[in-house]
Amino acid sequence: MTLKSKCAAFLIVLIFALSACGQSNTGSSSTQSGDSGTTPQTEASDTSSGASDAADTPTDASDSSSEAAVTVPKDWKEPYAEPITVTICNVQYAAMRFAPGEDAANNLWTKRFKELYNVDVVVVWTADSADYDQKLNLAIAAADIPDSFLANNNHFKQLKDAEMLQDITDAFESNASPQLKEMMDDDKEIFDTAKINGRVYGIPGLHYGYITMLDLMWIRNDWVAQSSTGEPKSFQDYEALMAEFKDKFGAEYGLPLDRRMDPFLLSAPMWHASPNRWVKDSSGQIVYGATLPETKTALAKWADWYSQGYIRPDFATIDDIARNQDIVNGKIGLHPGQNWLGWVNGVELVQNHGNEAYFRSFTMFAEDGKQVKQVVEFPNGWYTVVRKGYEHPEVLPKLVSDYAYITGAAVSLGDVDVEDVLPFTTNDMHHVPRPFYITFPKGHDVDTVEVTTAIETGVEKFSAGWGAGFYAESKKWVDEKDTVGLGRWLQMGSRDSSLWKNVQRVEAGECVRSDMWGMPPDTLLEYGEVLNDVLFEGYARIIMGSEPIDYFETLIDNWRAAGGDAATAAVNEVYGS
Repeated sequence: MTLKSKCAAFLIVLIFALSACGQSNTGSSSTQSGDSGTTPQTEASDTSSGASDAADTPTDASDSSSEAAVTVPKDWKEPYAEPITVTICNVQYAAMRFAPGEDAANNLWTKRFKELYNVDVVVVWTADSADYDQKLNLAIAAADIPDSFLANNNHFKQLKDAEMLQDITDAFESNASPQLKEMMDDDKEIFDTAKINGRVYGIPGLHYGYITMLDLMWIRNDWVAQSSTGEPKSFQDYEALMAEFKDKFGAEYGLPLDRRMDPFLLSAPMWHASPNRWVKDSSGQIVYGATLPETKTALAKWADWYSQGYIRPDFATIDDIARNQDIVNGKIGLHPGQNWLGWVNGVELVQNHGNEAYFRSFTMFAEDGKQVKQVVEFPNGWYTVVRKGYEHPEVLPKLVSDYAYITGAAVSLGDVDVEDVLPFTTNDMHHVPRPFYITFPKGHDVDTVEVTTAIETGVEKFSAGWGAGFYAESKKWVDEKDTVGLGRWLQMGSRDSSLWKNVQRVEAGECVRSDMWGMPPDTLLEYGEVLNDVLFEGYARIIMGSEPIDYFETLIDNWRAAGGDAATAAVNEVYGS
């Protein structure tokens, strides 16, 4: 089959999958893969000086394979004897701060790859994170893909099925560093998803560790400090604070909510519910957590809160931006959220209400007093791949190995000083070489302990450049009350930080893996957001009281008829025992 015909076949598949692109798990609103594990990214427009013109210029992806034969380096540190070119597409974020004269196509990373390995990295187009998947869709359909690029889980599966990816098994063996191979061995189940019949077709992006996957209850710091309830030690204390914040501080509502139901989904573990995860029921069958009685219990409590005036009456018509504006404007004092919530509204809260007005994280408590356990989804969100036919597939593991080395191992090995690494890990420069980017599942555990210890003791000792950068960031808030460092300090700058708490929670066994531990089956992808829409509409009707709580059974019947039964059968076929 020719590349053009494969792309035509791919396009047919793509039409059915567009609505689900970027979703690693139908029903998941609490993002737990990729960057979301560490910091929320602010999206930029589809421009970058030096690269934006290339974004609109068709590029023949086969150009770079016209080079003369070049000897393959024997290991990851060995440079090419003759220069080679690898074309890429890239994601760009507004937080990137390039040095003067540099941009997405010409920067410290492209210079490093050229100087150390004789590799010319050519950016053919960039896009912000909201548009990247769609732009890649069009490139694939036009048979105009670059030599190496980042593919989300859905793209990766579709590209494998269309036989458009290069087998990189031998390239990985020869040019992946021992560090990179160890990372893949440590997450073997994830690495195996990059294989077909034991052959490797991509490098998984991995994740930031289980400590970044657990959600918390965030509470406004100045209010809880002045409350008679004090810092919560039970679920009932949360309810007491909701009431006290309204009576004493003029909060209009107890908790936020919007039409996509994120705060409800994030709070669900307090009732031992997992409405957006696939879990085993009492019979051992894998079912969608939304269908289980624990979700009904959670809905009943939220309906009760709504009836008492603790939830904004028109929540079903607003988005997350309006929801967050209520927090910034002092209308809400509690908020279920991810470990990075301190970045979302901390700066505006401090600017509007004073230095103590940020939200702090607290462990979630179950209403029945039992231990809270949170089910987390398959954490790998992307793969870096090589197009079929590219002459130098070993360049992918080589450059990923270099990324892992300079941002991770180089400092601990004593090869470089922390100051040498900081330019690569600050100002969002770590996101610049996106196709060659990888995350460190064990990294944030170490960073959190080292950053907190350094702030407490004044002794700066770090295993990697990441920790040093995070420390410097946190100190901006600790020493100067510079809001640039507030989000990082709330995440890992003290024993009161979100990730410090989550380290303890993971050790206590509060993190449980979903029973769909891998990429979703095609049938689940096919239904995409349709199943979510059915559930979210029904949840809203129950919470607002337009339907009684017993409507839950009807809602689940509607979900099954809309494709839920087919999706459940597909998940069990792939992941069931």
